[in-house]
Amino acid sequence: MLCEQCGKAEATVHASVVEGMAAVLTEKHLCDPCYGIEESERQKRYNLPATKPLPTDVEHITASEYLQAHQLAVLNAVDKPAAQYVDKELERFPRTRERLAFEMFELAWEILARGEAPMHEAGFAGCARRDITPERLPEYLKWLEKLIFRCCELRNQVPLPAPRHEQFVFLLSLLLISLRDVGADRYAATVDALKSQWRKADSDRLEDILSELEKAAMTRLNS
Repeated sequence: MLCEQCGKAEATVHASVVEGMAAVLTEKHLCDPCYGIEESERQKRYNLPATKPLPTDVEHITASEYLQAHQLAVLNAVDKPAAQYVDKELERFPRTRERLAFEMFELAWEILARGEAPMHEAGFAGCARRDITPERLPEYLKWLEKLIFRCCELRNQVPLPAPRHEQFVFLLSLLLISLRDVGADRYAATVDALKSQWRKADSDRLEDILSELEKAAMTRLNS
């Protein structure tokens, strides 16, 4: 196997690295020199001086600013307090969380259009479901359904077997949980539609997902 960085030397280092805001586990296959360079760059990102002070106007923060704060927290431990402060302050502003949820949906759709899994964007939008007002709930449900079916389409396009499947499976589970919690009637219809669109050769995986969601729901009811 050749080094995935230079494409010339033999890959002698095979490592699993946690990357990005969504903490995605990525397999690296590098030669010794390329591994040394990459590891050196990675180490430089840790324990740097804080890049930004605590934000002063969390109520009007944008989705991009929120994501940037959390990206910096992942790359540099001293930036974690700022990200934690933003999350804590947002608890005081449910209408801000509602606005951010729809901004995150827009960003998530752009990422899905590139064939990638928007874990953090969709995660925030899904977790904000309790902050959605009745007036905007229909719009919120439409966004959930739109992302759910796009995840299904993308997963069907990935050849079997492939590790990338699980990114879309996790994202799909998260979105389905949100839909079930705030739109039970729409959830049932969406599941029926998913079953007809899911790749037949892998239908057992969808049943596993739905089974796990039901178990989680029962656990919450009994706790």
